[in-house]
Amino acid sequence: MPYLIDGYNLLWSIFKNDEHFEPVDDAGLVSTLSLYCQDVSDYGEVVFDGIGPPNKRPFKQVTQLDVIFSGQGIEADDVIEDKIAMCRSPKKLCVVSSDRRIRYAAEKVKARAIRSDEFWARVLKRLLRKRGPKEPSGKRHGVTDSETREWLKQFGLD
Repeated sequence: MPYLIDGYNLLWSIFKNDEHFEPVDDAGLVSTLSLYCQDVSDYGEVVFDGIGPPNKRPFKQVTQLDVIFSGQGIEADDVIEDKIAMCRSPKKLCVVSSDRRIRYAAEKVKARAIRSDEFWARVLKRLLRKRGPKEPSGKRHGVTDSETREWLKQFGLD
């Protein structure tokens, strides 16, 4: 399910609700969202108000996520609403915003709308989940000759 994310709305939600998460800026948010999209094997677009910082290199070095700045004098909400309206498969779209106007636009076309705080909790849970212990290299590559001799010796089979 592709994601359409209200960038500054999500950032505001993080600052407001997540005292445990270290401060994040727009570039850090984009990096985290890119990792999430990769992890769930999906694609996303994040829309920010304004023209963005002069150096946009950090926003171009991510995968599976497009970063859009609405432009001078244009609200991100307007861009998001246009993208929702132009979506060919709105039922497959997940719109991330706590803004009622955006959520209403999504629900009107039967797109899935999720509040920013709920989405961020999902992102953190997915990216911070405990991974199982790393498997030993011997599992894939077998034991070495010296290890084999040692085991044979231990069992009295040498």
